[in-house]
Amino acid sequence: MTDTTQFSETRRRQILDEVRTRGSVRVNELAEQLGVSEPTVRRDINILDHQGLVTRVHGGAVTRRVSDRALMGGAAPQQVKQRALGIVTPSMDYYWPTVVNGVQAAVTANRGQLILRGSSYSLEDDRAQVMRLLETGRVEGLMVAPMPLTRASNDMFGWLDTLPLPVVLMERTVPPEVFAQRLEFVATDQYYSADLGVRHFAALGHTKIGLLTNLGTPHHDVAREGWLQSCRSLGLETRGVVCEDAPRFTTMDRDLLLDGIIERCLRSGTTALIVHADREAIALLQRVQDLGLSIPGDLAIIAHDDEIASLSSPALSAIRPPKRQIGVEAANLLFRRLADQSLPLHHVLLCPELIVRESSGPHKSQ
Repeated sequence: MTDTTQFSETRRRQILDEVRTRGSVRVNELAEQLGVSEPTVRRDINILDHQGLVTRVHGGAVTRRVSDRALMGGAAPQQVKQRALGIVTPSMDYYWPTVVNGVQAAVTANRGQLILRGSSYSLEDDRAQVMRLLETGRVEGLMVAPMPLTRASNDMFGWLDTLPLPVVLMERTVPPEVFAQRLEFVATDQYYSADLGVRHFAALGHTKIGLLTNLGTPHHDVAREGWLQSCRSLGLETRGVVCEDAPRFTTMDRDLLLDGIIERCLRSGTTALIVHADREAIALLQRVQDLGLSIPGDLAIIAHDDEIASLSSPALSAIRPPKRQIGVEAANLLFRRLADQSLPLHHVLLCPELIVRESSGPHKSQ
């Protein structure tokens, strides 16, 4: 047996002893303690994991219950500390349950604990819910989705950046007016989202492709900018093309407002629309049909979100954000950050997919 092999085995015994004694260990702490590199410690942990002596987790290792009982004479293994993550969602319905499902899956895989609080699309409520999580004294990292559309939101982002624990924004990016040195985010790439819809319509022969957003959506401005850039990159006309805010699904004079939008589409030659979000898209589709026009013959539609788009008749094509993966990536990013504070700042954009259904065919003149 060479000296190198003996040294490796001695080091692994030391790592195993630390795991048994403490219940869990971190790679960076072991590397400093043993005077070796972190990759060396990771390799040792991988070997011990394959041997069934420890369980490898993000950033370190924990005891393996069966092995501990056998090696410690049947004594109960020490309790492994659970990392608790807090999450504040702006809603408990529509869109966010899928995100939370992804967060929970990642937290479970990392043997952590999730503490959930719901907000109400209000910056004041967002801050209050974050404070409640901090007051528990248990939360080690936060996932938040504050409203980004008001001047006061910049103060909110600035405040989150000063908190003494890592914070990951979900489906939000740091506003350009805010210089944040610690805030991280995982969000849908809204520029790619706009490109998906515009290019799909263009491939079907549409030359005047419009956009309906909603002042209430946090992606209002970036959706418009993405639409404009995509149309210009394809040489499509935007002057006179319908690009405006859709009435909310529950607005009392919704039909009157939708009639105006439909009239402007017909007058301007706008034959296709990307609509944020599903409920507004369904309201538009219904009104088009009520006026005796056809989908997609007179007006083609792509919705955004794909929560209920498939339930309309005809079924709406939809841009589907990677909602569950947003949650998975946000939680995993927090666990990685907690294990290694030296990681570079992460700003993560995930691409959505286009689900093609009946509503986004060619115009009847094609």
